[in-house]
Amino acid sequence: KLLDESTGNVYDLNQNISYKANGLAGSIAQPFVLTNNGPCVENKVSAAFTTQVYPVPFTESLTVEFNIPQNDKVSVRMVDISGKEVAEINPSEMFNKGAHQLSWKASNLPAGVYILEIVSSGNTVRHKVVKL
Repeated sequence: KLLDESTGNVYDLNQNISYKANGLAGSIAQPFVLTNNGPCVENKVSAAFTTQVYPVPFTESLTVEFNIPQNDKVSVRMVDISGKEVAEINPSEMFNKGAHQLSWKASNLPAGVYILEIVSSGNTVRHKVVKL
């Protein structure tokens, strides 16, 4: 079940729930508490910029894969649910076009729900991740 704290509505998660909250947009299929403390921003991403993050949930390390259509700077960071940065996984660094993979050791990160942000050429992709 999903609780929307702002309205008190409870949603059954046998369905896919789309949301926009705290500047984040996406969909969920797991229990998750959402709050809306700021303006929502539409997230438009180039179809040629693809990402994948696994395993979710994770315990010690997280793998980030991305594919970019051209040589470009890519940055990856982890933020908590309020939007505060908790780790800079990859500072803005130039990558050649094509597929890339980053591994991140998260041993110092406390258990919780986080948002992994991957940014390239003005495209921002956010993945909800859970650390056990």
